[in-house]
Amino acid sequence: MKTKYIPELNTFGYIHDSITSYLGTPEWRIKSKKVFEHLRNLCNEFYSESEKLINVCGEVDAQTVMLLNELRKQFQSITNEIENIQLWLSNESIIQATFDENFFGINFFAIISRLKESKASHSHYFHFSAVLKILEQMSNIPIQAELDLLNKGIDRRSILFLGEPGVGKTHGIAAEVDNLLKEGYHVAILIQARDIAVTDTWKDIISSSLGLSNEWSEEEIWQGLMSLASRKKFHALDKSDEVFVLPKIAIFIDGLDESWPYEKWIERVQSTNAIVKKYPLIRFIFTSRPHVFSDNNIEGKIVNIGISGDTATCKLIDRYLKAYNVDISNTEWIKSALNTPLALKIFCEINQDKVVEYHSSADISISALLREKIKLIEIEFCKQVIDATKADQYIFKSILRLANLFKNNSRLKRENLINTLRQELSIELSLAKSIIEYLENYGILHQSCEHENGVLPLDIYYCEPGIQGYFDYAMALMLIDEYERPQDIDFSSCKALEHNAYYILAIISIQKFSFLITDNLSIDATISNSFKTELMFLALRFTRKSDGESYKLRLFQMMTENAEILRAITNYIVLPLARESQHPLGVSLLNEFLLSFEFPAERDILWSVPCNLRGSYGDKWYSSSELKLEQDMNFLIDTDTAEGLPTVYAWALSTVNNVMRQNYRIALMKWAIQTPGEFYKLFLKFSSVNDPQIRNDIFSILMSLLFEKDYPELLKASADWLMQNILGLDQIEKNRDIAIRYYSTSIIRKAMDSGVITSKEADNYLPPFNATSTYIELSEEALKGTRMSGYKGITYDLSRYVLIDYLDYYFCDRNRKLDINYNTLIENIAKNQPKYINISSDQFILSAAFQFITSCGWNERDFEYFDVENHKVYGVDFAISQSYNPNTHGSQSSVMTICEKYVWQARNYISGFLSDHILCHENNAAFYVYDYSLLDNFYIPALEIEPLDSERVRNLYSWHIPEMEAVIISGKSNSLDEVKKAVYNSPDITWEKWIQIDNFQ
Repeated sequence: MKTKYIPELNTFGYIHDSITSYLGTPEWRIKSKKVFEHLRNLCNEFYSESEKLINVCGEVDAQTVMLLNELRKQFQSITNEIENIQLWLSNESIIQATFDENFFGINFFAIISRLKESKASHSHYFHFSAVLKILEQMSNIPIQAELDLLNKGIDRRSILFLGEPGVGKTHGIAAEVDNLLKEGYHVAILIQARDIAVTDTWKDIISSSLGLSNEWSEEEIWQGLMSLASRKKFHALDKSDEVFVLPKIAIFIDGLDESWPYEKWIERVQSTNAIVKKYPLIRFIFTSRPHVFSDNNIEGKIVNIGISGDTATCKLIDRYLKAYNVDISNTEWIKSALNTPLALKIFCEINQDKVVEYHSSADISISALLREKIKLIEIEFCKQVIDATKADQYIFKSILRLANLFKNNSRLKRENLINTLRQELSIELSLAKSIIEYLENYGILHQSCEHENGVLPLDIYYCEPGIQGYFDYAMALMLIDEYERPQDIDFSSCKALEHNAYYILAIISIQKFSFLITDNLSIDATISNSFKTELMFLALRFTRKSDGESYKLRLFQMMTENAEILRAITNYIVLPLARESQHPLGVSLLNEFLLSFEFPAERDILWSVPCNLRGSYGDKWYSSSELKLEQDMNFLIDTDTAEGLPTVYAWALSTVNNVMRQNYRIALMKWAIQTPGEFYKLFLKFSSVNDPQIRNDIFSILMSLLFEKDYPELLKASADWLMQNILGLDQIEKNRDIAIRYYSTSIIRKAMDSGVITSKEADNYLPPFNATSTYIELSEEALKGTRMSGYKGITYDLSRYVLIDYLDYYFCDRNRKLDINYNTLIENIAKNQPKYINISSDQFILSAAFQFITSCGWNERDFEYFDVENHKVYGVDFAISQSYNPNTHGSQSSVMTICEKYVWQARNYISGFLSDHILCHENNAAFYVYDYSLLDNFYIPALEIEPLDSERVRNLYSWHIPEMEAVIISGKSNSLDEVKKAVYNSPDITWEKWIQIDNFQ
């Protein structure tokens, strides 16, 4: 235990979270109680506001009334369930709690959409708004996550943590016991399974661990532990006034795989349910390797710890580097290359007290680290054993021999291993014993004990692989030694090879022989296609920079096949290599591939679509996972350069998922603040990319950055670039997008206000612009569309609310005073395009929008096509619409179809064109647009980092009412006339008193 648990290296992970929710803590329960209290309050508010809405809707909208009544019933049921939940959270008892989780299953998105579509929503706007606001607040509550935590606390079945050696089971359990003992709330008992005899009952196990007399019966032991928990209960009552968590006795049994026979442990684990049922303050937690319980129903909760460990390696790295005093300040990319706990530990052991100077991830692959580590172990062993020298290579030879023995046996008698080493290495028995003992102490070998029955029972000791990586490395080396070259290996005779041995073999093969192991045809019969792909990606990830170029074309061709392969190559090759900017299979590969698309919509099919779209398995756009940009190891840091990971984030801005898009925008904004110079390089790189949505976002970040802090040199460089490339007279008509213009002109104004450029210089680059050309590409076929029917992918909502209503509001005067502007524009357009003479404003807008969309690569056949013969709709946009409901009435969908994505960009483009040629009108005034913020609300990424929450602000700050008598009407006003009279007679307001300048920071 001492060798496996080092407190300085502890970081609480999944084991801690699982046990905390299992046993319960006041802090977690208080948090849950507040969440459910908030939900209950919202249910009550909904009940009140929905009643008002039902009263005003009446018979006008029967469907809405029916929906609201159904919701009222469901929310009443939820309120009842919350009462039960709050009762349990406030005062946990030994009586098993129950609640019905089904009541909480509400599709808020669908309900909100239905209410927005109500025909009464306009006439009763404020009532609808109140109800929608409550539903939107409910939708933001992580209800399912809280229910899951609740279930874990209520479920009393034993927990069994299963994981392979090295994933942190023992460390996690020891850390948790240490933590519980320090907190003093629950009682923790830690037992090592290897110390328990085969004949031991639970009475023997607990008595031995606690040093109790054998005279105690099993029932007395459990009753005694229950009494101890009850005594803790009185101390716990003082811990929190809000909740009460029953103190429990947590019995931890570590390493069931270390104690034979396994069948006995399976029986013991199964028996714990009966114990807990009778003694409800007792809990059991076990750890084991998976093979012990592979085919058995233990009637408990199994928690699998994956190869990445109890805690993600990226969360452990800083602690390990500090503990081992390893300096990687010149090679920060190493953090993303060390992706398993074993690799991290070996790396730190090799480089303790050093400044590292590795050049690529190939240098710290697991095979390279193991090779180096074995050399160090060899030296350490020679210091301890007089009869050994480094040249003898006893450790390396022993690992090879042992790997061969374990190939067909999961464990072997320790005595037999010693004799085998003595014979095969031709060494003395004492030296063979020293080698085995050294490997055991180091953890490379794992010792277990089997207790025999009989009059004179003898303990039989067994050994099995402890740190499997050493034996996998040895097996890979022996295979290559046997066949001389990896391409000649006959894998049909190697069916017992462990998966991890394949990994190491793949790395050695590509690094030493420049051969991709998956190109060996005999491997197909021994591994699955999915594992073969995984193996290939792993090998390519660790290929040396000098060899990577030869595999680039193959990956490029694979990426064109479908979204699944593109996403996998990005996640498992490009992202791990993203901080090695010179690696040919890193970011440069992805960037070159994504740039190869002539049209952005074609790229979107493979790159920008959400995963797991309904009914799309096998289609080109289908993928089973998202980009792994939101994993800790892929967060942007201040040492990232424009050519590395930020390039992947910038490309990710093309997504049709606006929630993810905002996350990427925020991440880039934070990184830009840390490294403004590198961001500017990224901006220049993407300023001319053929995806208008990416351009919008990258320009928005530049503007936000320059307004966040003073960067005189960067502001000057940006202003000069924008004047030359965006806002100049020869460029402005190539950049009609009003979002691009808004961000660009805002920077020019900032530069002018800061004195970076003169007002005279700025005047030529600020709107209104003197555009000379009236040419705009239009679609003749889209003239068939209408405001109400839209056209093809442009739906009714997109046609009417996003496009025509919006553009009409600003550029088409309902009083017909500005018709001459529009008619003149159409006449000028028709001079070069006669077929568009006399088209209406609706036709012009739909025609221009559809042409813009198709120029981006959208077409009906690939994106949304109705097969008349088979009566079936095909295409990626149809797949998106089947999985995500679109927003209505002019609001942008959380997840857009690809067509919708470009409709919004088309609106920006058409707005820019019209603002150059037609007077804008608002509040009975007509003018040429001088500030694009008058036309739309644009993203400001700096504000997205910490968005303003009006509800939170109201709770934080009390009302500031300096003139109470001027704004509060005293007494009762029973009629409209009385209210008007009271308002007229109220004193005038002195506005200066209402403005608190000192509050601004």
